[in-house]
Amino acid sequence: MDVSPRVFEDSWPLMITGVVIMIYMRIDQVMIKAMLDNKAVGNYAAAVKLSEAWYFIPMVICSSLFPAIINAKEVSEQFYYKRLQHFLVYFYGSL
Repeated sequence: MDVSPRVFEDSWPLMITGVVIMIYMRIDQVMIKAMLDNKAVGNYAAAVKLSEAWYFIPMVICSSLFPAIINAKEVSEQFYYKRLQHFLVYFYGSL
Protein backbone atom coordinates (compact mmCIF):
# COMPACT_ATOMS: atom_id res chain seq x y z
CA MET A 1 0.00 0.00 0.00
CA ASP A 2 1.50 3.27 -1.12
CA VAL A 3 0.80 6.19 1.19
CA SER A 4 1.17 9.56 -0.38
CA PRO A 5 3.33 12.11 1.43
CA ARG A 6 0.39 14.48 1.04
CA VAL A 7 -1.55 12.39 3.58
CA PHE A 8 1.03 13.20 6.25
CA GLU A 9 1.22 16.80 5.09
CA ASP A 10 -2.54 17.22 5.41
CA SER A 11 -2.93 15.29 8.66
CA TRP A 12 -0.29 16.92 10.87
CA PRO A 13 -2.89 19.06 12.69
CA LEU A 14 -4.77 15.88 13.64
CA MET A 15 -1.57 14.25 14.88
CA ILE A 16 -0.71 17.27 17.04
CA THR A 17 -4.27 17.35 18.35
CA GLY A 18 -4.01 13.69 19.34
CA VAL A 19 -0.81 14.30 21.30
CA VAL A 20 -2.27 17.35 23.04
CA ILE A 21 -5.41 15.41 23.99
CA MET A 22 -3.29 12.60 25.45
CA ILE A 23 -1.37 15.12 27.57
CA TYR A 24 -4.59 16.85 28.62
CA MET A 25 -6.16 13.56 29.69
CA ARG A 26 -3.18 12.64 31.87
CA ILE A 27 -2.15 15.97 33.40
CA ASP A 28 -4.74 15.53 36.14
CA GLN A 29 -2.85 12.49 37.41
CA VAL A 30 0.33 14.56 37.67
CA MET A 31 -1.57 17.20 39.62
CA ILE A 32 -3.07 14.62 41.99
CA LYS A 33 0.41 13.18 42.58
CA ALA A 34 1.68 16.64 43.48
CA MET A 35 -1.20 17.31 45.88
CA LEU A 36 -1.78 13.84 47.37
CA ASP A 37 0.04 10.50 47.22
CA ASN A 38 0.62 7.47 44.98
CA LYS A 39 -2.42 5.64 46.36
CA ALA A 40 -4.71 8.48 45.34
CA VAL A 41 -3.17 8.51 41.86
CA GLY A 42 -3.67 4.75 41.58
CA ASN A 43 -7.32 4.98 42.62
CA TYR A 44 -7.92 7.85 40.21
CA ALA A 45 -6.15 6.06 37.35
CA ALA A 46 -8.29 2.95 37.90
CA ALA A 47 -11.48 5.04 37.92
CA VAL A 48 -10.39 6.82 34.75
CA LYS A 49 -9.80 3.50 32.97
CA LEU A 50 -13.30 2.33 33.91
CA SER A 51 -14.91 5.56 32.71
CA GLU A 52 -12.85 5.62 29.47
CA ALA A 53 -14.19 2.19 28.60
CA TRP A 54 -17.52 3.83 27.87
CA TYR A 55 -15.91 5.99 25.16
CA PHE A 56 -15.20 2.84 23.20
CA ILE A 57 -18.81 1.96 22.35
CA PRO A 58 -19.83 5.21 20.59
CA MET A 59 -16.43 5.39 18.90
CA VAL A 60 -16.90 1.92 17.38
CA ILE A 61 -20.41 2.77 16.21
CA CYS A 62 -19.31 6.07 14.67
CA SER A 63 -16.29 4.49 13.00
CA SER A 64 -18.39 1.72 11.49
CA LEU A 65 -21.09 4.09 10.19
CA PHE A 66 -18.74 6.74 8.81
CA PRO A 67 -17.88 4.90 5.54
CA ALA A 68 -21.58 4.37 4.78
CA ILE A 69 -22.26 8.06 5.26
CA ILE A 70 -19.34 9.07 3.04
CA ASN A 71 -20.24 6.52 0.35
CA ALA A 72 -23.78 7.89 0.29
CA LYS A 73 -22.42 11.14 -1.12
CA GLU A 74 -21.27 9.23 -4.21
CA VAL A 75 -24.86 8.09 -4.77
CA SER A 76 -26.45 11.50 -4.36
CA GLU A 77 -26.11 14.54 -2.17
CA GLN A 78 -29.70 14.19 -0.99
CA PHE A 79 -29.05 10.59 0.10
CA TYR A 80 -25.90 11.75 1.90
CA TYR A 81 -27.76 14.40 3.87
CA LYS A 82 -30.53 11.91 4.72
CA ARG A 83 -28.00 9.43 6.15
CA LEU A 84 -26.15 12.17 7.98
CA GLN A 85 -29.40 13.42 9.50
CA HIS A 86 -30.35 9.88 10.63
CA PHE A 87 -26.95 9.50 12.23
CA LEU A 88 -27.12 12.84 14.05
CA VAL A 89 -30.69 12.29 15.24
CA TYR A 90 -29.77 8.85 16.57
CA PHE A 91 -26.76 10.12 18.54
CA TYR A 92 -27.78 13.65 19.47
CA GLY A 93 -31.57 13.58 19.62
CA SER A 94 -34.05 15.35 17.42
CA LEU A 95 -32.82 18.22 15.29
